[in-house]
Amino acid sequence: MYREVDYEFYSGELLKQLPKGVFLNTRNGRAANTMTIGWASIGIMWGRPVFTAMVRPSRFSCGLIEKTGEFTISIPICSDFSDELLLCGQTSGESIDKFSECNLNAMKSKTLETYIVGDCELHLDCRVLMKNKIEGDSISLEIKNEHYKQDDFHNLYYAEIAAAYLIE
Repeated sequence: MYREVDYEFYSGELLKQLPKGVFLNTRNGRAANTMTIGWASIGIMWGRPVFTAMVRPSRFSCGLIEKTGEFTISIPICSDFSDELLLCGQTSGESIDKFSECNLNAMKSKTLETYIVGDCELHLDCRVLMKNKIEGDSISLEIKNEHYKQDDFHNLYYAEIAAAYLIE
């Protein structure tokens, strides 16, 4: 069912899908959520494979990450999830169960307590190593004016990729 893969081999697939959106999944006890992200990076930091996710503090998922220090990334490779990604990017998990609303299969991740979107092919289990909040005076005016009109600056979560796997 879970087949471990080399995240580097699939990083191109991830980078190709990011502009269309990927699912970031969080869970704390019975509270679970999935949201769409389109801004992230993948690389090596501190000699470890790291996925850096951007999540605004105003998002329901942010509080769940803060409590658990973990999240998963579910990446559709062959399937079209455009409607689901749209809904999960525009609706808060505080008001609806997005897994149910979008008819997404919430499966336990391979190594964490957080769910994955089992309908997607590729998954990353991520444990937060460091958080950094974007400050308004530390970002270019061009980016600030284009993406932060409300001054709702993202938190950057630098997370070690604990596992990369396909669902078969």
